[in-house]
Amino acid sequence: MTLIGVLWFPNRAITQMHQALNDRLDDAISHLTDSLAPLPETRIEREALALQKLNVFCLADDANWRTQSAWWQSCVATVTYIYSTLNRYDPTSFADSQAIIEFRQKLASEINKLQHAVAEGQCWQSDWRISESEAVAARECNLENICQTLLQLGQMNPNTPPNRHQWSPMLLPIQTIYATR
Repeated sequence: MTLIGVLWFPNRAITQMHQALNDRLDDAISHLTDSLAPLPETRIEREALALQKLNVFCLADDANWRTQSAWWQSCVATVTYIYSTLNRYDPTSFADSQAIIEFRQKLASEINKLQHAVAEGQCWQSDWRISESEAVAARECNLENICQTLLQLGQMNPNTPPNRHQWSPMLLPIQTIYATR
């Protein structure tokens, strides 16, 4: 009799990652468009850590994820930043000028485009450029940093080679870990 040890996952790590990223973006869009009570910070931290752990599994499980790991790691960081920042955002605390309303709709639209690309397992590319009026509206409603982060991800080349220093020590051979200490 032969016993083979296997780990059983309900879905592949990549499928779980796409779903988790989409769930975080759904929450972010909800907080951007509706006045919702913020989620507890411990939950935000737990979700962020779960994304980081899934990222490690995706690197081990999916060749495409490894090939485009710099983009996907930036995507995970961007989604985490958007999710945690918009969790505390209250759209009713800012004057509802037409420019701010239109800007928030445009930002929600860009986040939706990112969400659809992630759902299909594609690296999102954007040609969105913030106009002067959008930049003023972003500053007025404290969303300027989110815009810059989203723009950087949308303009990043998905084929950027991974930086050697981006790899976690967990992914290095054990001999290397002991040799460097």
